[in-house]
Amino acid sequence: MLKKISICPGSRTALLKRDFVDGAEKVGSNPTRGSRIKCSGGVMDSIRDFYSFGEGSNPSRNTILNIMWECKHCHKEFENYSPSQKANHSRWCAKNPKRKNYVSRLKETRESQTEEQRNRANESIKKLWERGVYDNIPHDGFKGKTHTPEIRKRISEGRKKWLKQNPEKHLWNISKNYSIPCEQLKQKLRNNNILFEEEFQPLFPERFFSIDIAFPEKKIGIEVNGNQHYNKDKKTLKKYYQERHDLIEESGWKLIELHYLDVYKDNIIEEINGLVV
Repeated sequence: MLKKISICPGSRTALLKRDFVDGAEKVGSNPTRGSRIKCSGGVMDSIRDFYSFGEGSNPSRNTILNIMWECKHCHKEFENYSPSQKANHSRWCAKNPKRKNYVSRLKETRESQTEEQRNRANESIKKLWERGVYDNIPHDGFKGKTHTPEIRKRISEGRKKWLKQNPEKHLWNISKNYSIPCEQLKQKLRNNNILFEEEFQPLFPERFFSIDIAFPEKKIGIEVNGNQHYNKDKKTLKKYYQERHDLIEESGWKLIELHYLDVYKDNIIEEINGLVV
């Protein structure tokens, strides 16, 4: 049987959580407001008796009393909130008059953090995930939620602005895989005194595409592609790479899509030299 008691700020319940779990029939105990209580025997005669410490209180072991907690700022009720959840909601509640101060202090703290401190915090959170601390947290509430077009536009513009100011921190520059065929082709070009630029961005700052090997004066670029760039026919580019190719060529460049196996052709340097010299 499920009972609910609405607890307002300052009120209290009758019996300790410990008393219920142990099966004790004690009167006058005082658990913290909002505790989740497992009882042990028949249900209490009435909520009123239980709430006012009446002698008719007699909880059963399998009964759960869902204590409702009410925020003193917005007056919304929450079921079975832990002390940390209550404190977190109360602090960041939109109706809390001190919320602006908390936000301001949080912003100052974040801005004063060093890169080393951020990395330590990230590692700490990763370890908690690995230990399974967050396994029981439901994430279903995030499914199906999307940003409005206006919010998406603001996020996009903000990210573009940040990337223009910090191009070296673009995810592509940080996480791009090392390609052995590409590096070998670059070394062949160096050995033949053919000058080029690496990871050149022909559409910067509008787009952040980078070309593996570029000859800016000639507006010629070479991309060394793995199999993952191609469709099943191994000839045509996948949609993203084809759109990228078209955008670069529409800007006046000639972009050569080179399969990585072509790097090992005997005449590859002669072919490239014929294009750029």
